[in-house]
Amino acid sequence: MSFAKKIQERALAVIKNTVQNIQPVLTSNETQEQRMSICNSCEFLFTVTMQCKKCGCFVNAKTKLANAKCPINKWSAVIIEEK
Repeated sequence: MSFAKKIQERALAVIKNTVQNIQPVLTSNETQEQRMSICNSCEFLFTVTMQCKKCGCFVNAKTKLANAKCPINKWSAVIIEEK
């Protein structure tokens, strides 16, 4: 096996391991509910699919992610301290 191929395989293994170990940081149920309340009253919510017309995200999922923020600044990302 060539040196370049070994480097490529090792790099792919590192990337795969990194991606597998990434876990999203989720908000509290209270924060998710507050965000959903805002989204439910927003003029940019496409209620058929529960998608934001500004960014295309599915708000049911996006409102649970701590680092997510509204594309028109109706709610922001939250910092969650690790224990």
